[in-house]
Amino acid sequence: RQMCIRDRIYVVDSEDAERIIKLLLERGPMEQSAIVKATGISKTQVSRILSLLENRGYVERKNAGRRNLVYLR
Repeated sequence: RQMCIRDRIYVVDSEDAERIIKLLLERGPMEQSAIVKATGISKTQVSRILSLLENRGYVERKNAGRRNLVYLR
């Protein structure tokens, strides 16, 4: 099967996505930068994973000034 452009943009490690979800379950809403620090996943990869999770309805990001707060839905 040939991948479309959108699939290529959102290729993520499912283990990393699971780590982020577990972290949010344990700690509640967090700043995106705190997720990067707590998981050790790069800023770019966290952003991609959160975009994918947000598009699928698992999380919501709210702009809080210059920061993003991430909530589980």
